[in-house]
Amino acid sequence: MNIVRIGISLFKRDLIRQIKFASKIELQSKENLRLLQEEKFKKLIAHAKSNVPYYKEKLNEISGVADIAKIDFLEKEDIRNNVDRLKALNMDEDRFYSDSTSGSTGDSLHYFRDKKNEYRRAVGYRCDKRPGYDIGSKVLYLWGAERDILEKRSLYVKFKDKYVHKIKMLSTYHMTDNDIDNYIEIYNKFRPAVIIAYPTPLFHLASYIEKNDIKIRQLKGIITSSETLFPFQREKIEKIFNCKIYNRYGCREVGNMASECKAHNGLHINTDRFVFEIVDANGDKCRPGELGEIVLTDLDNYAFPLIRYRIGDLGIMSKQECTCGINLPLLEKVEGRVFDLIVGVNGNVVGGTFWTLLRRKIKGWNKFQLVQEDYSQLKIEVENNTEIESDFKEKVVEAIKEKLGSQMEITVNIIDKIALTKTGKHRWIISKVSPYAR
Repeated sequence: MNIVRIGISLFKRDLIRQIKFASKIELQSKENLRLLQEEKFKKLIAHAKSNVPYYKEKLNEISGVADIAKIDFLEKEDIRNNVDRLKALNMDEDRFYSDSTSGSTGDSLHYFRDKKNEYRRAVGYRCDKRPGYDIGSKVLYLWGAERDILEKRSLYVKFKDKYVHKIKMLSTYHMTDNDIDNYIEIYNKFRPAVIIAYPTPLFHLASYIEKNDIKIRQLKGIITSSETLFPFQREKIEKIFNCKIYNRYGCREVGNMASECKAHNGLHINTDRFVFEIVDANGDKCRPGELGEIVLTDLDNYAFPLIRYRIGDLGIMSKQECTCGINLPLLEKVEGRVFDLIVGVNGNVVGGTFWTLLRRKIKGWNKFQLVQEDYSQLKIEVENNTEIESDFKEKVVEAIKEKLGSQMEITVNIIDKIALTKTGKHRWIISKVSPYAR
């Protein structure tokens, strides 16, 4: 039997109990899932109304999930201005885990997580088990958050990472050919069961392996997160590593919100952890199939409740039901950040799918970045590569003007390197005119 599992069974009995519950609940009927969410929502609202100063006067008319639209959105600026007022007064200080976002698309956000929230970890385990992870499995991260790679760690934490969690971290900040050769050697010696990675650097790694015809060990599965996963990236990565990608959607503030199952037909939303909404630019509920902004309520953070939190991402609810047996609803896809929509002078609004199709039509878009400062101008930077043909710029400008309007001013620059964000991610699109940008 797995030694790590034995240890967790002895010392983390509540976590094991929560994992068992989480694994069973996703197979319950839709009605049972709804009732669980309703019960958790009512408990959270009662707690926040009684113990959290920020919410004392904001939740008086709320009796259940059906009333959620009556609650004002919680903006990031609201959190910055009310950190102390969002903390529950009936909890000891050791219940609060101080954390912050990176601020890769704006100012950093400081908030608190609930240290006793074992169900967050249980649901994360439930989702990560689908691609083949198990407690004690070796996991290789191709990651970029500075705090997760560069921070000084105690000997105890290093011991746990190596012998308990069996984690090895590789940095997306360092991706030269020499670095990649070293990463591949580490990968083959470490023999991970699962890779967890940002899509863009993993795509780059897969392309390097293919180009140099390098042999690699077999994986059980791959988990991608923290960036939009484009179809061309999925195709290449799955081909080279000879296993399936299980894309997941989450964030540092709340953890895993949705993830793929074996059907790979969307991402199952963890409605036993969240009330998950998608709203249009006016704040009204979107219908399945319509693009909108994601708003969520974390049902398990009692220390620092996040109720109707505008997380800053765009998504589409699926019209379909999954055939895998999991009854959690489906998120068709996450379209990117609220800033990731390009608006044409003709009024057309395009997201990631348009650029994926254009990449198939015109070769050379191996790595690019779009920047739109105003409605009439679009700047495109493309990293230099062997697929770029002499008439690349002309073809790109013609295709974009056809979609976004002939009056669009488009500049295309071929450069050596596109800068990463502070967390080692690649931002494909930066728009100052997105209808959702605030």
